[in-house]
Amino acid sequence: MIKKNVYLITFQLLFSITVLFSQDTVALRYGNSISAEIIKKHLSVLASDSLEGRETAMPGMIKAAAYVSQQFAQFGIPPC
Repeated sequence: MIKKNVYLITFQLLFSITVLFSQDTVALRYGNSISAEIIKKHLSVLASDSLEGRETAMPGMIKAAAYVSQQFAQFGIPPC
């Protein structure tokens, strides 16, 4: 019984270490840069009246797409 518990504890320890060191550093870096203020800023732009509801094939949709594309470019995400 004790031998079985030792194996179980060893497995749990190794699994925990594996999970700890497998964190995606890029995701952590960008995840830590998100704040309520930034989200509010972007939502305010995307929900504004200037985008005219963002209806498909309307000027507001094109403006919204341009805004999102510009934000992606600032993060270094290339266009498709």
